[in-house]
Amino acid sequence: MLFLLLLLLLLLLLFLLLLPLLPLLLSLLLLLLLLFLSSSSFLFSRDLKPENLLLDAAGYVKLVDFGFAKKLQVGRKTWTFCGTPEYVAPEVILNKGHDISADYWSLGVLMFELLTGTPPFTGTDPMKTYNIILKGIDAIDFPRNITGR
Repeated sequence: MLFLLLLLLLLLLLFLLLLPLLPLLLSLLLLLLLLFLSSSSFLFSRDLKPENLLLDAAGYVKLVDFGFAKKLQVGRKTWTFCGTPEYVAPEVILNKGHDISADYWSLGVLMFELLTGTPPFTGTDPMKTYNIILKGIDAIDFPRNITGR
């Protein structure tokens, strides 16, 4: 019985030590998922956001809702404007054509949201959000717990 109690205490301590790393671990899993999707038939999501991530019974991240997903050949781009305003990449807004890099942008936005609890680019309406996105990362105030300053 004492052994089980010590094991439980050790697991709890391990969980508390790893808790601050959960956003990082989740981001790494998502990055691996995006790399897999882009290497296998060049599929990309175009709608990466917290609402489209689920955890299975084993705790693995599952990407769902491929309604905006698209297959592209290497070096090709698409010009369809789609996605959730807070997560849309600047090249999508500017209609410059986009590829898997739009998902990497969304992953960065998602990482910020996992660390802070709110997306970095938000406005009162979609057009204001798009304008904030186009101003870039310099328009964002990073909390001290992210920058370490």
